[in-house]
Amino acid sequence: TDLNQPMLDYAASRQGPDSRSTWRQADALNLPFDDAAFDLVCCQFGAMFFPDRAAAYREAKRVLKPGGHFLFSVWDRIEENIFADDVTNALARIFPHDPPRFLARTPHGYHDKDLIRSDLAAAG
Repeated sequence: TDLNQPMLDYAASRQGPDSRSTWRQADALNLPFDDAAFDLVCCQFGAMFFPDRAAAYREAKRVLKPGGHFLFSVWDRIEENIFADDVTNALARIFPHDPPRFLARTPHGYHDKDLIRSDLAAAG
């Protein structure tokens, strides 16, 4: 699932005819699935974009079967990503009075393990 339908359309166009995958547009804060529907919920580099992470994590938990797993990944600090850090620093040189720092905030702004643990705990 994803909010971005064109991205889902592209992914669907790249899968083989024997694929068992389906692609659905959905909001992580309001998943269109029954309770306890999945053994695994996987989120690749999306959690940092959720406007309410605790709500999204509650939804992931809701659709998981008992004993299921929630697997997600986030980027580390921007300084740990050489390419993104170089882009940010280049933009700061081009726009010295108002450097765009959106990469440092999002997507590279959600890396603190204690904050992530706290958000997960808030979700139950």
